Parts: sequence; structure tokens; C-alpha cells
Amino acid sequence: MNENERIALVRKELGLSQQKFADAMDASRNFIAQVESGSRSMSPRMRKHMCETFNINETWLLTGEGEMKAPDTEAQRIAKVVSQLRTTDEHLKNNLIYAITRADEE
Repeated sequence: MNENERIALVRKELGLSQQKFADAMDASRNFIAQVESGSRSMSPRMRKHMCETFNINETWLLTGEGEMKAPDTEAQRIAKVVSQLRTTDEHLKNNLIYAITRADEE
């Protein structure tokens, strides 16, 4: 599988049409179609943008080695926990966020 095929796989795994994927990438649907078909390539800047936008492992995208998804950063893990809070108590949320950011990794 080459890079263009992996880009198409990412889009399909995300359940996005070429248009929705293009919109998220600030590109045209035609450009995405050309990339997926192999007639064009993404620039390094656009590739990096794609990886950041969709949390894709850039090494996997380039070489096929490793996992498709990049490991979550600490900020992403905290954001997931916060988004799962089902309380409207802002004071509780703020205290929890503060405690999480001050905690050791263990």
C-alpha cells in the first residue's frame, strides 16, 4: 500500500466523503480525488496538517509502519476526560482539571 492509498484508507476509516475530508483539509474535493488516485501528492505541509487534524501517525502515513492513529497527547487525554464530565458544576470541572494537570504521570 502506498501513501496515496493510505490517505484514502484514513478518509474511509473516518467515514468521510471526499468532500467532507477536503473541507476539513481546506482543499478541493478534486484535489483529494487526485491524491487518492495517485495523480497528485500532498505537500509535506498538507500531510502534517492532515496528521494533526485527524490524529494520524505521520510515520505510518509515509511508510506504512506502526499504527494509523497517533498516540493521544496529554492535552488530548485531558480533553477527553473533561468532555465526558456530565456535570454543569463549573467549579467541580475547574478543580478536577487543576488536579489532573498537577498530578504526576503515575
